[in-house]
Amino acid sequence: MPRGVYPRKVKTHRKQSLKRKSQPQLLSGTDPLIQLLIRSICEKYPNDPSMPGIVLSWLPGMKMYYVSITRYAALYGNGAKSICSAKSESLINALNKVVTLWRNKVSPQANQTELFLKWGE
Repeated sequence: MPRGVYPRKVKTHRKQSLKRKSQPQLLSGTDPLIQLLIRSICEKYPNDPSMPGIVLSWLPGMKMYYVSITRYAALYGNGAKSICSAKSESLINALNKVVTLWRNKVSPQANQTELFLKWGE
């Protein structure tokens, strides 16, 4: 075969059109609740060096979810302190437990609707 001449590549299979499958939204049931909760937490502690947050974890040894509200005493997430936490076999149940604990800590007399009313609109 002369230099610079290459054999034509033969296609052995047809390319199939790859349609992007829509991925299920794993947090679709918890997403609004997480948004409302984090806004409530950040409003409660606006002057913290690092903004407080929600920790969501899977504990494989226990086969449970762990959810906690965490504040930080220093910048860059240093000096973490858990305000309230819960464990459950389902993420939504653990999250609901933390919301209840948070609600009771912030305003025991208010119900969840009153506490999150201004963010839920």
